Amino acid sequence: MLDSFNRPIYYLRLAVTGACNLKCTYCSPDGSNLCEKGGELSLSRIKEIIQAAARVGFSKLRLTGGEPLVRHDIIHIVETARETGGIAHISMTTNGTMLAGKVAALRKAGMDSINISLDTLNPETYREITRGGNLQDVLNGIEAAKKEDFSHIKINTVVGSRTDSEDLRHIQDYCSLNGLQMQRIKEYRLDRKKEDDPQFERPPRCAGCNRIRITADGFIKPCLHGNDEIPIDFDDIEGSLRTAIQIKPENGETCTNRRMVNIGG
Repeated sequence: MLDSFNRPIYYLRLAVTGACNLKCTYCSPDGSNLCEKGGELSLSRIKEIIQAAARVGFSKLRLTGGEPLVRHDIIHIVETARETGGIAHISMTTNGTMLAGKVAALRKAGMDSINISLDTLNPETYREITRGGNLQDVLNGIEAAKKEDFSHIKINTVVGSRTDSEDLRHIQDYCSLNGLQMQRIKEYRLDRKKEDDPQFERPPRCAGCNRIRITADGFIKPCLHGNDEIPIDFDDIEGSLRTAIQIKPENGETCTNRRMVNIGG
C-alpha cells in the first residue's frame, strides 16, 4: 500500500511487550524501572493484527519490545506469523541476553532473521550501559544463533558521544570474524527533531521509510518521530492500518508522548 507521499508501506514493527530485563541508558535515561508489564496485547489479538496486516499488504514483520523474549508465548507468536499467508519475512530485535535457550525454537517456529543489540565488547562498559547486564549472556546468544540457519544475523550497535572508537573497531572485527552484519545506529532522542545522517545505517532516511509501528498497548504509530497514534479498532483493524498509512508524515519531527521502550525503536 502507498502512503500519501507515494512510498510503499509494507514493513510492520510490532511491539509485543513494553517490559524489558535491562534498563539501557539510551532507552531509559532516567533509569526508571521498565520491567513492569502492562497493557500487553493477548496472543489472539496479535494474531488478528498480523492477519489483518497481511491482508492490507504488509509482507515484512519485526517483533520488538521492550524485550520480546520476556513474553512466555513468544514462540507461539512467531508460529502465528509464519502460518499467516502473505508474511514473507519474520524478524526480531532482541538484546540477546535470553536468546541462547530460545533461538533454536524461534528458528523452528519460522523466524527468518534476527537483530541483536551489542554496543560494546567491554564487560564493565556493558554493565554500565545496560545498568547491570551480563555481556557473556549476549555473546552466548550470538553463538547459539550462529548455529541456526538464519538468512542473516545483524548486530545493532548504538553509537553516541561516549562511544569509544577502539571499542567500535573491536565490534566491527568481531562481526567480520563471525560472519555477522554490523548495523550502526546513531544515538538519538525522540524529543529532539529527527535528522537524517548518511554516516549511519539507522535511523532510516525519511524519504525511503517503508514502515509503521504498533505499540505493546495497541496503538498504531505512523512515524516513530511524531505524536500521532491511532488506537486499533479491533472491529476494523484493516481500516485502522490504512488510516495510519495515509496520515504518515513526509518527515519525522519529535515524539513527546512515548519513550523509546514503549515503541520498539
